[in-house]
Amino acid sequence: MKKPYFKPIAVLLCLIILSQTVPFGTAAENAEVMWVFGSIEAAEKLETTEVLNEYLRGDLDESGGVSATDANLLKRQVTGNLNGNLAPHAHITGDLNGDGKINALDVNLIRRVVTGVFAAETCYDLGDTTATFDRTLDSACLTVDRKVSNGIEASVAISGTGAKYAVITYMIPTGDNGNSDKSIAGRIGTEIIDYTADGYYHSIIADISSVENLGTAEKLSFEYFAIAEKGDRLFVDSIALCETLEGARAIASEREAAKAGFYCNGLGVSGVSPFSYADAFGGKVVRFNSAQKVENYVSLYKNTDFSYDENEKALKCTATGVMDPGVYIDLSDENIYAGEFNRLVVIFKLPTNVKYRVPRQRIYFLCNGVTEADTACSLSASGLSKNDSYNYKAYTVGSISGLSGQVTGLRLDYLETASLGDTCYIDSVIFTNTDGTEPVEPLTFSYQHILREKNGEGSLHVSVPWIEYWAWHSEANDYEYVSGSGENIEMNFKYSSLDALTSESLGRRMARAVSEATGYNVDCTVYGGVSALRDNWDKSQPGGNIYYNFGFEGTTYIVYIKTNIIKDADFQDSLDGNPTQTDPIYDTSTSWSSDGIFVSDSTALPVSHSSLAAHSNHETRLVETPSGTFAVIPMEDNGTSWGQLGVKSNVYKIEDDGSYKNIYTFESANHSSKPNIFYAGDGLVYVLVGDAVGNDYVSAFVAYFDPAKPNADGTYNVTSSRTNIYTGAVSGGWGYTQPILNDTLGMFTLMCCGGSNSGYFAWANYDYENHKWLSGAYVKELETYRHCYLYGFSDGGEGMYVVAGRDVLLSALGLSGIVYGANYAWDEVNLFHFPSVADENYKRYTVSEADYTQMYANLFPVTSNNVHGDTYISKDGYMHVLTSTCMHGNYHHDVKYWEMWYTVYDVREAGAEPKPVYHKPISFGNSKNEYVGRMVEGDDGRLYYVAMQSGTNVCEIWRQKEDSYEFELVANRIFEGSKGVTTALIVTNGRNGSVNDNTISVMYPTDDGGGVTYRFFTVSLGD
Repeated sequence: MKKPYFKPIAVLLCLIILSQTVPFGTAAENAEVMWVFGSIEAAEKLETTEVLNEYLRGDLDESGGVSATDANLLKRQVTGNLNGNLAPHAHITGDLNGDGKINALDVNLIRRVVTGVFAAETCYDLGDTTATFDRTLDSACLTVDRKVSNGIEASVAISGTGAKYAVITYMIPTGDNGNSDKSIAGRIGTEIIDYTADGYYHSIIADISSVENLGTAEKLSFEYFAIAEKGDRLFVDSIALCETLEGARAIASEREAAKAGFYCNGLGVSGVSPFSYADAFGGKVVRFNSAQKVENYVSLYKNTDFSYDENEKALKCTATGVMDPGVYIDLSDENIYAGEFNRLVVIFKLPTNVKYRVPRQRIYFLCNGVTEADTACSLSASGLSKNDSYNYKAYTVGSISGLSGQVTGLRLDYLETASLGDTCYIDSVIFTNTDGTEPVEPLTFSYQHILREKNGEGSLHVSVPWIEYWAWHSEANDYEYVSGSGENIEMNFKYSSLDALTSESLGRRMARAVSEATGYNVDCTVYGGVSALRDNWDKSQPGGNIYYNFGFEGTTYIVYIKTNIIKDADFQDSLDGNPTQTDPIYDTSTSWSSDGIFVSDSTALPVSHSSLAAHSNHETRLVETPSGTFAVIPMEDNGTSWGQLGVKSNVYKIEDDGSYKNIYTFESANHSSKPNIFYAGDGLVYVLVGDAVGNDYVSAFVAYFDPAKPNADGTYNVTSSRTNIYTGAVSGGWGYTQPILNDTLGMFTLMCCGGSNSGYFAWANYDYENHKWLSGAYVKELETYRHCYLYGFSDGGEGMYVVAGRDVLLSALGLSGIVYGANYAWDEVNLFHFPSVADENYKRYTVSEADYTQMYANLFPVTSNNVHGDTYISKDGYMHVLTSTCMHGNYHHDVKYWEMWYTVYDVREAGAEPKPVYHKPISFGNSKNEYVGRMVEGDDGRLYYVAMQSGTNVCEIWRQKEDSYEFELVANRIFEGSKGVTTALIVTNGRNGSVNDNTISVMYPTDDGGGVTYRFFTVSLGD
């Protein structure tokens, strides 16, 4: 029988986790430990065990067979009558039963071999050695010294490890210099691993998490070659053990790139490392990310010491002279031609300790056979940023008259004038060609990717996993893959049947495709669009636009992707055929209600002829008090110019039946600032307007009355005042204002926003208990652009929360001439926390991030908290924010898709920084249902959303489910004779101090000929 000890082993890899006394095995950025076999000393650390001799068990005379002679020799050895010397290994070949001694039992066994009762067994004499180093291929080399039919075993000596993945970058020679065709597969744990034997370097990423007792093991064993012939070779570049799949893939990519120009095949043996590679946009990326690249392609111009910096993984240049320190970069083998690129980007780091005050850089192109640098074929850049992070400089090369033919090199004067010792790190030079639609800012994905890597930053946006997938991987497998390019990217999925195609399946398969290809741990659900695929199933290739809801690193994001279904009746997938419970179908064709909820019919309020009547409507225009409901509506512009006083506004008292009475009239400015009405803690109703009537001042109007003390004729005694508050001039003026009720402090804060790039906030505080303005205005420059459409709340302490939409000029974003139809982009919503209303400090939190990551598909964002948004703090201390994001084409109103997002912050602690607890799309708000609405709270403590779809006369009441952030439709009302809504609904809720008895008052504006009619209705939220 075969003894385990004598299993045939030709090559035994012992990949040893070395102690700190051996510097070779070291931790890498993405690896727990890593070995690169790039020297003789390094290769010697790769221990092997080889077969020194091969023997037939029982063949004591080494005649090549077992015979009666061997039985006689063995018998004489047992009895001590043996004369002469046996073969050198007779003590091994004679011990047939493997018990370590030779006795009569072995004699009996050998007689049975001679008589054919059982066959002889081959055994091997093993010896320890080390791998050899191949200088040409810059790798360790292992050579098989005999034919192998039952596996070559390798081992990693470990002291227990938390690693889950092993990465081996290897090459199996082929062609005239290659291996047999047998060395093609192996095994690790229970996983079969296939090898590529084409003479080029590849990486195996093996999942070792299933290996038993790995955390306490001393050795990790795996079968390397399952079958091999004598002389077969294995070249090993590197081995790494990694904790994450993402890290393993990063190591694999890095090592494959370093070995991309090395091969051993029918073309011969080569160690020429390629310098450039093509990015996903057809450009050329030249990176100095290995010592060999620096050695092979960089040479001295003058006044410089240069080397490869292992820590920076970049070319390090240090000035040894002051004038034009620089280096030459050889591009003669890279096939880069003038006319194929119009921009060149250098990614570099110029440390802050550089002594020269005004750094400049110049690049000379060596082209068309000319080897000497010429200023007529050069570009320079001034004002380089000194920073301890990597930066970039983009050059436009179209103006160079002398640039023609093949670009064979660059002379890079990293500093035109330097101080001795000034250092610059060069990571890469990128040649790219833009088509006129790509903005200079933000940079294309290639540049972003490298900058993030060099600066150790995380992904810029949750959509990055998807973009990396289609830009760099594309084919996750043969049944989930990307096709197309540019704005015509398409995702393809293979499905066997209509029943197998579900939203759940499509989302899970998209997540699998992106995760397995990129290593990013994403989850994915389908936001909408699957019904179109199912409806088109009868077509040869069903297709449609799908909204995929990606989750990544705690953030959720929607990607808009053209999706195709490849029908294959024989295809089976474990993720298919598991449909989720169908979404509820709500009846919005009739009026109905449930759970005691009742929506009254709408009645008309007065017709307004003011241009301000239906503009924005994020203001608080309707208030509920214990003594009745009051509304403030701009009525007439009276021919006033923009920014001048003269707009007439009325305050109305509205009865439950919808009848109304004008109780007060006042004037304000014709501006984007509009009146607001509040019920304060002192029991009075306040009307406030902040009018931007000049460049340096905001004119603050305040009026107040006691709603519990009407006059005999139904009017009220109203007290009013107007105060000019100095704010200082800003670009664009103070366009929007919003008063904020703060019953905690007994005051109103009049918040104004203005500026451009940068934006500004200015505010002043009004003491409503003493009816006076406190100090002058506080003015704060923002670190970002102007923000408008303000929703403000007390933070329960000394400060306030303000939710605002970013309002930025397209020119500031580099989008002028690319996006048409507006000058501004309303592209982001942010939350500002001011710890004190009497202090200019604040912290900013992103509610809904500006998304320019889909510009490859000509999609840009309009993200709003105004028409399709809201903010409300519920009684339990949570802030609820609704925002909408429209992704537009090149034209500002060319809406490709639309979604509504729901974000919740924990602000229960007075003065606390807001803590995000939820951020996902609302399932019922999509491109087919563009809701306008407001949030209110019922006596049951649940949140309600009173909403109308744009352009309809249908009101829907959505209620938050118990112990959930999901909503369900609980009432539907079709208003008779009402015209479609133009902008937002206005409700009575806690934002302006409204109190109610579980019946909410609502009004909304509708077009009515030449004016705007406000309509009024009430919503009862049950008993």
